[in-house]
Amino acid sequence: MDEELQKICQRIYSEHKEALDLIFENRPDNLTIMNELYVEALTELAKEGKVLFDPPFSGKTLIRFELEELTNVFPKLPEDQPGGWGCHKPYAFEINNKSEQSSGKIKLAFTGDVDLERRKELEDFFKKQGIENLKPNWRWKSIGNWKIKLVSKKFIEDLTIEEENRDNLIKDLKVSISKVLDDIYKDVSRYIELKNS
Repeated sequence: MDEELQKICQRIYSEHKEALDLIFENRPDNLTIMNELYVEALTELAKEGKVLFDPPFSGKTLIRFELEELTNVFPKLPEDQPGGWGCHKPYAFEINNKSEQSSGKIKLAFTGDVDLERRKELEDFFKKQGIENLKPNWRWKSIGNWKIKLVSKKFIEDLTIEEENRDNLIKDLKVSISKVLDDIYKDVSRYIELKNS
């Protein structure tokens, strides 16, 4: 940068320091934008009855949803048992949004913060799947590994949102999540069979 331009930038910054710092601290990063897109796509899928989605149950780095079929098998916990997430849910599908490399990966997570009877049920369920290495004091166990094909490192790095293409991005993401749900439903059917056997 030449010296004259540097002086102009320094003058502008010194005159508007507070505003520029506030803008810089609150600028949206691509993972924040990705979170918003996930929330909007899952909200639409919930309206269509394809998922159960409660936005406050999610955060920026993990977006959580449920499936009615699995919720029937693993129902809400009693009022005196908040579970690991504090919302009386024993499980959640989690879309990872922690980094550009990992975003779009979905796992099925279970909390071990349940009563002894449910904990034993979950441990039996895991053993039927061949999972034997549970620690006696486990708090979380994730199974499954699904990927939303649309979401890649390059997709997130190149992500720019203009209002006119936002709806298209949400539509494309919704289609991509729906395709993954087809695979998840197959595995959920298997999980339900294992749980009930």
